[in-house]
Amino acid sequence: MGKRKSGQARKGFSLLEAMVAMTVFSLVITAGGGIFVSLQAAWRRQKGGIKVIENSAWAMEFMANELRGRGNILIWDAGGALSSQLPADVVDVVWYWRGEGGAFGNSDVIYRGSGLTKANANTNRQELANLIVDNTSGNDIFNILDGLLTIELTLRPQPAQAENLYNRDYTLRTQLRARN
Repeated sequence: MGKRKSGQARKGFSLLEAMVAMTVFSLVITAGGGIFVSLQAAWRRQKGGIKVIENSAWAMEFMANELRGRGNILIWDAGGALSSQLPADVVDVVWYWRGEGGAFGNSDVIYRGSGLTKANANTNRQELANLIVDNTSGNDIFNILDGLLTIELTLRPQPAQAENLYNRDYTLRTQLRARN
């Protein structure tokens, strides 16, 4: 090759080329960052829904196993004393209830407690499932129809907010045969 003149030798990028390259690079990085942020938000929402279902499925299975193991099942839909209507040999009663928003707990939580009255059970209550939105009949968790006990829970990751595409209702239902 021939000799170049000193003015014709090219040693780097011009300022304009460097600015164009930086602009294109920043647009690509910004678009990639936006996609990453939206994917991470969708992952968090999905993870929250899965956690709601897992926790509620555990609570439902816990209730079903306890009810199966106890034999006779008594469904009581009143807040009053139960002891006067129980046989004399009954020592303890397990209560499951949805909170009412007052002394008996938050309305979006299913509780379990034991005692001859619901008030006694409330003193040693345990939270079984939360984020409860609705049940089939008012505050009832259980429904007996044709000898089958149905446990149904409807949940929402954010129960105080309306149902929408990102805050869906999940309904879990199980059935077991009542032995009484």
